[in-house]
Amino acid sequence: MNTKQQKLKFVKMQGAGNDFVVFDNRTYRFTVEEIIKITPQLCNRRYGIGADGLMVIQDNPKETARFEMIYRNADGSDAGMCGNGGRCLAFYASGLGYGTKFDFHVHGVIYKAEVRRRKKEVSIQFPQIVDITKRIYNNYAAYYQLYTGTDHIVIPVIDSNRFIKEELFHLGKEMRYSEEINNRGTNVNFFCETKDGKRNHVRLETYERGVEDFTLACGTGAIATALTYSYLQKKKDGKQKVTVECAGGELNVVFRKKELIFDELVLIGPAEIVYKGEVLISV
Repeated sequence: MNTKQQKLKFVKMQGAGNDFVVFDNRTYRFTVEEIIKITPQLCNRRYGIGADGLMVIQDNPKETARFEMIYRNADGSDAGMCGNGGRCLAFYASGLGYGTKFDFHVHGVIYKAEVRRRKKEVSIQFPQIVDITKRIYNNYAAYYQLYTGTDHIVIPVIDSNRFIKEELFHLGKEMRYSEEINNRGTNVNFFCETKDGKRNHVRLETYERGVEDFTLACGTGAIATALTYSYLQKKKDGKQKVTVECAGGELNVVFRKKELIFDELVLIGPAEIVYKGEVLISV
C-alpha cells in the first residue's frame, strides 16, 4: 500500500482527564479509512502525541446539524458516542466560530452543545434513555446494561473499601470481552457512593473498550452510572442531578426521571485545550 507523509495541525485537549487529539478535517478532507489509519499513530503514548482517542470535526453532508463529529478509539476502532470527547470537540468548534450554542451530528444522532468558554465548561444534551436491564454474569455478578450512545454496563461496588482499581481491572477486562454480555464488547463501569456521604455523589472507574484500560474519566459512562444509581436508589420522579467523581475530575449529570424514562439528559464538565502543534503523519 502506498503511503505519503503529511503535516497535520492539531490541538491536544482534555476533559476531566480524558485526553484527545483534535483536528479540523474541513481543511484536510481525509476519508474515514484514512482517519482510522492515522488514529493509532497519533494516539500512541510512546511514538505519537498520546491520547485516549481522536476527535475530528467535518462538514455534515446531510446538513441536519452544524457539523459532524467523528470519534475513534486510540486503536482506531469505532467508539460510538464519546461524552467527554464531544464536549472537547464542542469547545474546539466554538473557537472556530460556531458560537456557544449549536448542534452536531454523530452516527445519525443529533446532540446539542452549550459552551461556557470563560469557565472552560461544556454541557451536551443527550437523547432520551428508556431502558436499564439487570443481568447476572457467570451466576455471581449483577450488572446493569444500558446504551448511552455507546455500550455500557454498570456494576455497583457496595463496600467502598473494596474499591481498588487493581482488583477491579481484571474483572473489567474479562467482562469487556465477554460475548455473553455483548458480542461487540462493552465499556465496564464500577461505582460506589463516596465515603463522605454526600447525597447524589458517586465515585466511578471505567474500563474503556478500545483503550483497554481504566481511563481518568468517561462521559457516557458517567451518564450510565448516574442513571443506574438513580434507579437503584428508587429516586422519586422529577428533575435530578448526580455528581460523578472520576480520577480526572468531576462530571455532573442532570436529567428528568419518570419511571424508567430518563429525559432532558445533560452531561456537564470541564474542557480545555492543553497545547497546539504540528505532527508528521503517514497517510
